[in-house]
Amino acid sequence: MEIRKAFTRLSDVLHLVIGLMCKAVSTISPLIAIAILLMYLFYQATEVEPEIESYKDYIEFFAGYILGDLLLKILHV
Repeated sequence: MEIRKAFTRLSDVLHLVIGLMCKAVSTISPLIAIAILLMYLFYQATEVEPEIESYKDYIEFFAGYILGDLLLKILHV
């Protein structure tokens, strides 16, 4: 099985952006952020792909979430 490199497809970047968006929305409405998180997790759980790809997708999402958290702390929002 070949493992692809991270951020080589548009969907990889979108996972990062969705994670970033989820963190940004959590400052306005935590309930909407939880809804985004649950929809993302449900989508990933039902998507048919190799397990390693799903794990990478989760990592990309949470990397975006952590990046969003760092940016908000730097900007003091």
